Amino acid sequence: MQNRTFDHKKITLVVAALVLASMAALFGGCGSNSDSAQPAAKASWSFAVTCDTRASYASDPTGTASPYYSENGVSPYFKNVAKALSRETGIDLVLFPGDLIRGKKPYLTQAEMRADLTEWKTAMQPVVDAGMPVYYVRGNHDQYAVSDPTGTDTGYDDAMAIWNELISLPGNTVNPITMATGTTYNTYSFTHKGSLFLGVDEYSEGTKTFVETFVHDQLAQSASHKFVMAHQPIWNYKADELGPAGLADVLEAGNADLFFSGHIHSYQRIAENGYRFQEMIVGTGGAPQDDYPTVDSSGTGYVADPNLTVKSYTGGPDANARLGYVIVTVHSDGSLTSVLKILDNPDSADSTVSTFDAANVTPK
Repeated sequence: MQNRTFDHKKITLVVAALVLASMAALFGGCGSNSDSAQPAAKASWSFAVTCDTRASYASDPTGTASPYYSENGVSPYFKNVAKALSRETGIDLVLFPGDLIRGKKPYLTQAEMRADLTEWKTAMQPVVDAGMPVYYVRGNHDQYAVSDPTGTDTGYDDAMAIWNELISLPGNTVNPITMATGTTYNTYSFTHKGSLFLGVDEYSEGTKTFVETFVHDQLAQSASHKFVMAHQPIWNYKADELGPAGLADVLEAGNADLFFSGHIHSYQRIAENGYRFQEMIVGTGGAPQDDYPTVDSSGTGYVADPNLTVKSYTGGPDANARLGYVIVTVHSDGSLTSVLKILDNPDSADSTVSTFDAANVTPK
């Protein structure tokens, strides 16, 4: 066996180095350069928006020959829009700002309203089955009184009761719902991943208005973002299509980040000078599309608005129709982006989609 000699000075240095390395590994999490000391970045997440899926009327110029006509009050195109949406991935929830069914002209009976809403739910089911909870508010076509009221009721209460019977909000196990109580409105809020969502019902007994106190109080809450939907726009050149007066100012005072509406059967992204947030009109769910003004016009119902800017627009009659949905993404840095997904072939249940107006919509 060979004799071995040891350098005790070197051994001491090596042991000291090992001790220091062990301490660094054990307590390194307390240092500013440690990855574990940094807060975990919030993951980006997305939600979708679409609305206005009502069918056209037999009394419209093209009558029952219109491709938008259906006896059940739901646009034949809507089922394909819903199927395309159901194939999207990474969507946490869906907002639907009204006009599910045709209603009106003539007013529906209770049985007809139930049948039409049931047909709509069948078309929307693939979205629900894909794990996307859907949040709704009523549109003007959804809120009309039924023609066979119960007892002395005017028919509006019956229509509301049928709506609540068939169009239920996702359960509180998904995102707990806070309802406006003591009113004839279906106005509510919920919070998802730190963001506040507010659904504003604009109709009471056929009158355009809203529960201002509830909306104000909900927006007063602290939230990372605040998203609001209602059926009729707050800004649009055709003034007789606007929703209740005063809503835009309440949203601005409450620091809303985006406002979603429909009623206008097209896609418009609108900015109004003096307001930090934008409005997105997403009337692209399948209802008959028309040309709507993107600049000041003259004639009945038009009011000049020098503060309004249509930042993006698509849609129109016949071959110009653009049907689909918007996807909004909340990014990890808090910024917001949106994109419109348009069905390439609305007649097909397997339609591919194209993108339009990919934009940064973070409030200014």
